Amino acid sequence: MPGAVVVLAVPPNQADAATSALNTCNSALGEGNCAFVAANIEARWYAQMRFDPERKELISIVLFDRTPDGERVASSQLEFKERDAERERWASVGVVVAALVAAQNAANLPPPSAAAMPPPTPLPVPVPPPEPHRLWLRADLGATGGSELEGGALRFGGLARVGLAVSALPAFALASVAHTVRGRGSPELSWTTGSLGFGARVGLVHDWAALEVRTEAVVEQLSISASAAGRSESAQRTRFGPRFGLDFSGYLARQWALFGGVEVAALRPAVVIGVGGRTEDHLPLFGWGLLSGLRYDFR
Repeated sequence: MPGAVVVLAVPPNQADAATSALNTCNSALGEGNCAFVAANIEARWYAQMRFDPERKELISIVLFDRTPDGERVASSQLEFKERDAERERWASVGVVVAALVAAQNAANLPPPSAAAMPPPTPLPVPVPPPEPHRLWLRADLGATGGSELEGGALRFGGLARVGLAVSALPAFALASVAHTVRGRGSPELSWTTGSLGFGARVGLVHDWAALEVRTEAVVEQLSISASAAGRSESAQRTRFGPRFGLDFSGYLARQWALFGGVEVAALRPAVVIGVGGRTEDHLPLFGWGLLSGLRYDFR
């Protein structure tokens, strides 16, 4: 492709991801005006990308006249967050290369003749393409505990959650399942709980921590079993209602985080637990819970 305006020199191990830079450069300067370095390409400008060996999030862009041995005419630096996707970084690189080339082309235009001075026209400024909205899954695994018994007995068990987050909005959707058992006392009680909901997220400390508020629709299956005088009885009750929670998370690495939270629920109907005609306990309308665990983001 002879006659390209600018050729881009990128490390070989970055060639696949660097196609984003080529695309955004061509979008700004016109299709066919940007290309990767090759033997059959004659270019007006030569753009070289350099990585800081100490800071992987820093990319230097140097623009030379025609070849890497030519005159250095412009340079720029881009610094990214550790969590920025590789293709998004290269897309920004392509925009900056196009802007440097456009500035040099404008500086090298011959001055108009005094006899026919055209009115000045503003130079087009390359506009970076909008960042695509990215969706990603996140998975939580942890422990939960709380109380729904009027007598104050606690329940404990395991928790699993799956969430769906979007980069363009501070919002997420989630689904969860938990199984808990009564910590002490009689009769034996166990709860299997499922939920669907959504929430809002506020990033803290450059997104290395977050505070989340969530609301969920909950369905809960309560299993009751008791033995007395050689007889065994069992029963099940299903309860429904809303649940509200507040979670705090902090990232240990780019995709791993610890989380903890509190929640309150209002589930109906209230349940009276009786054995042998005697009331043993009572599950009121309101209950509370605590949870903690480990999160992984699939992004």
